[in-house]
Amino acid sequence: MKEQKQGTEIRRMKIFISYRRADNAHVTGRIYDKFAVVYGPGNVFKDVDSIPIGSDFKQEINKSLSQCDFLIVVIGAKWLNITDVTGRRRLDNPSDLVRIEIESALKQEMRIIPLLVDDTTMPAPDELPEPLQNLAFRNGAAIRPDPDFHRDMDRVIRAMNRALSSGEEPPSDLPPTDRAFMESRKADVLQTAELHQEVIRSEKGGYELVRIPAGTFMMGSAEYFYDEQPVHEVRLSKFYMGRYPVTNEEYGRFLMENPDAKEPQYWNDGKYNQLRQPVVGVSWDDALQFAEWAEMQLPTEAQWEYACRAGTATRYHTGDSRADLDRAGWYDKNSEAMLYPVGQKEPNAWGLYDMHGNSFEWCKDWYRNDYYKISPSDNPPGPDSGEYKVFRGGSWFSFAASCRSAHRGRGYPDSRDRTVGFRLVKSIP
Repeated sequence: MKEQKQGTEIRRMKIFISYRRADNAHVTGRIYDKFAVVYGPGNVFKDVDSIPIGSDFKQEINKSLSQCDFLIVVIGAKWLNITDVTGRRRLDNPSDLVRIEIESALKQEMRIIPLLVDDTTMPAPDELPEPLQNLAFRNGAAIRPDPDFHRDMDRVIRAMNRALSSGEEPPSDLPPTDRAFMESRKADVLQTAELHQEVIRSEKGGYELVRIPAGTFMMGSAEYFYDEQPVHEVRLSKFYMGRYPVTNEEYGRFLMENPDAKEPQYWNDGKYNQLRQPVVGVSWDDALQFAEWAEMQLPTEAQWEYACRAGTATRYHTGDSRADLDRAGWYDKNSEAMLYPVGQKEPNAWGLYDMHGNSFEWCKDWYRNDYYKISPSDNPPGPDSGEYKVFRGGSWFSFAASCRSAHRGRGYPDSRDRTVGFRLVKSIP
């Protein structure tokens, strides 16, 4: 990306994100990833995560803030009243890092944007310590769950760009924080998978999975390749599937506990080793080893396509056109030859991200080009043997056709490629 763009394009800036891990670490990770894609990871400072080991926290915070254009304060439901081990409210402690960050920014008269998550409202001045009370008068922005997350973040980014170019405070057209507005949207939000699906996390690695209901679908496609035919009915039992592909952060935990495991092919390449990017450069054998360590499985081809479609019969879960694919995933026409952090595009109806593009995903099955002619209808396990293993979904390097729900890719089980990662499932008895 360019350092400076003109007109409606994006101008880079430096951003400091303040948050509490115990309050909103997960959504802050998504907020960080969104800013990092737009402005570059080197221009987004995420409190202690970006402080060098052994450095003085207060000095580093003040130094970093002085170099930033905005302080983003992520405020969730627990942010105001979280206490320390003595029962004292953390914000009342002058040595509290979040307090230091905000107090320093206020003293430097920085532009500060509170981002309100989890349907939270701005704290009143009298709820804050005296040095932080001016925070209550800063124009905040509500960041809602999917399907509104990216829309809200895009509006924040546009407002920040305009504010920086004009030298003024962020304008009032940020996503609204009004409680009545949030209530009016609640019926729509409740329809999204992230709010009504059962979600679990693996004990090892902390991998997030969502429950996929049992059901029947038409597998394959009659419009492209012969190995996708015939289109046939498949019935599947319920299971859990990863909300995202396995990330470098999660794979790194596996490597720490398994020192004899091989590092991915591109583990030391900055293009492919960012924490929230899907891990790539892993073989099918590597993926299986991770799955067994995490007490999960690789999905069958049928599970993968069923979960990807989420009740749709179109090329992509968003529709049939290239514009629809743009909404769902990264591929050769929109990726700028880059691998992106997970969760940047629209999820499907079951709350799964990155099913189209960004990185291919290994499946459990051996590949056989005529398997659909002999496949059983109930929970097909794939062929008993073969030369190649299946991967699905397309990648940042792929043509649009390879990102379709029905497309079948294949590779040797020991092959490693910068476009191939994996996602996991967990059986439900």
